[in-house]
Amino acid sequence: MYPRLTASIFFSFILFISCSSESKDETAKEKDSITLKTEDSAVIKKDQVALKSDNCMILLRDLIKGSSLKNRIPQDFSFSIDDSTEHSYILKIYNRNEGNDVAIAWIEFDYLKSQLRDITFDPDNPLLLDFDARKFKEVQQCL
Repeated sequence: MYPRLTASIFFSFILFISCSSESKDETAKEKDSITLKTEDSAVIKKDQVALKSDNCMILLRDLIKGSSLKNRIPQDFSFSIDDSTEHSYILKIYNRNEGNDVAIAWIEFDYLKSQLRDITFDPDNPLLLDFDARKFKEVQQCL
């Protein structure tokens, strides 16, 4: 596995598990670590830069669904924001399988350069994805 990808997976796992103090129970930990969960299973973590609304997450999900990645992911995928920078989000695309999240793909959503990049196989040499430019602009307006 690639070091960056492994580190990202480890970081997201640790972040999800440890957002609250050790004295809280598991239910409280889960409540503290998630600030937004849409009906479409999109998740934003509390200490990540957050999108403005559930509608933004739905727009982002639709953007991913309509991208050239659509042939590699199931229609009922879930996603979470794994990391963020000044101008992009790293999205984990996953399926829930018997209670476990199984990563399918990793996407970099660069809202400054207006690009979606597939970083699943080689984060240093991402594949540019095709997408609906109108949907991308709608998501940008949510930021």
